[in-house]
Amino acid sequence: MERNEQTGVLEQFFFETWQKGKPIAALFKTTSMHYLYDTGSNKVLQCESHVYNLLEYLLSLDVKTAIIGYKGKFGVELFIDAAMKIKDAVESEGILLSTGAIQFGLGDHYGKFVEQIAHSLGMITLEITENCNLRCDYCLYNPHVEHAREHTAKEMTLETALKGIDYLKQHSSNKKKVAITFYGGEPLLRFDFIRLCVSYAQSIFKDKKLEFSLTTNGTCFTPEIVEYLYKKRFTVIVSIDGPEEIHDSNRRDIHGKGSFLRAIAGLKMLVEQYKEKASERILLSMVYAPPFSENKINRIASLWDEYPWIPKSMGVNITYPSEGTLSPGKYSAQDLEEDKELNDWGIEMFKQKYSGVKEIHPIASSIEEKKLAMFMQRRIFNSPFDKYFLNGCCLPGVRKLFISTDGTFRVCEKISFKAPVIGNVSTGIDVESIKKNYIDEYENQCLPICSKCWAIRLCSLCYIHGFDKGNIDINKKLRACGAEKFLKAKLIKLFAALTENDPSALDYLYDFKLE
Repeated sequence: MERNEQTGVLEQFFFETWQKGKPIAALFKTTSMHYLYDTGSNKVLQCESHVYNLLEYLLSLDVKTAIIGYKGKFGVELFIDAAMKIKDAVESEGILLSTGAIQFGLGDHYGKFVEQIAHSLGMITLEITENCNLRCDYCLYNPHVEHAREHTAKEMTLETALKGIDYLKQHSSNKKKVAITFYGGEPLLRFDFIRLCVSYAQSIFKDKKLEFSLTTNGTCFTPEIVEYLYKKRFTVIVSIDGPEEIHDSNRRDIHGKGSFLRAIAGLKMLVEQYKEKASERILLSMVYAPPFSENKINRIASLWDEYPWIPKSMGVNITYPSEGTLSPGKYSAQDLEEDKELNDWGIEMFKQKYSGVKEIHPIASSIEEKKLAMFMQRRIFNSPFDKYFLNGCCLPGVRKLFISTDGTFRVCEKISFKAPVIGNVSTGIDVESIKKNYIDEYENQCLPICSKCWAIRLCSLCYIHGFDKGNIDINKKLRACGAEKFLKAKLIKLFAALTENDPSALDYLYDFKLE
């Protein structure tokens, strides 16, 4: 085939393949390689630089302008070679064929959510009290946070709690394992109440594995409590923000006194009780609050140096304060600026594991490993598949269910308290509310902005990013979209960089348990 004829055939291939629109995909570079992430297939493919350059033209310009521009800059010979390699990949790998989402729903559960709600509930979270002995500056329940309730003396009645546990029993027939978690406020202010709930749950769940957990500020532990939690195999999430001066700058009690010494003493008591089980059943919850700086991150990370009895293999969850929770006027613009983002710090530290410099830090592991594991375990398609999940949303009332002190059902503990409720312990799940607000309306509002987004398959944004008040606030979600795409781009580049020299470097993450 002559060169002009070959060029014409390749040009016609691109015109015909993309006549319905451009494929959704993204291009990435590491220091040594070039990559294409194809949204439709969810594949990452390495490509030569001249192929990468042609893809840049094709994905950003109309086909005719792209081809003319590429040939004008790089020449016909490179165009033919690059175009042939793209054509072969399209035909053999099934890439660059999806032009966007045609359905933005619940994945494999789409259309079957009523059955899932009826039989597949996996966990309930009982908000047993709205009271807390601390007043953390960035708490979701501070008075200035418009979309949340406030700290009060309100407590869940035992009748309400037992009804919630009964609901879990009645709607988990498809599950071999179920979980009950206790939440507040500070749940250990009601330790005797927790024991009653546990006793009842154990009496009715004879045919399933039953797990318990709670989230605590760590200041209420006693020998009796930690022994009980250990015997009942509780998973315990303890809030510690770092060394004393960092922790106490935000986590103070109702009298304004720092809580670190009480919290760290409680954590030690718990670790000593759990012994070899501490790493798998105790987790640290850390909030990285302003003023932001790399020095501060390093200081937070030094907690393990100051308290070497804290297991380095213990799970850690470190986050920024939730949107809208910082006290108005407390921080200057300079306090909110970052000379090193938490994610960038985590990436740099994580890479050191593969450079042989030193062992990965627990915080770096917590920041990167779960995200990399989710990426490694993503579903791959060999042909176009234009049906997409509701980003990072779970099906309300299935994976978990939050039960407020008054028995109201909510999607989870993090969603706005002004978001539509989804039932209560007396009447059960409100299927119509879920379908109207969290499926149909969410899809209708999100599809126009998500359908052409290259990161739609990887997006972890969920309902908490879309609801502020009564209905979905699409502007709130849009505010989070830019950061989400930015982080996913960094994730792909990290994955590529770590597997370039050793393709099996991250294979251990195939066994990472994703809840």
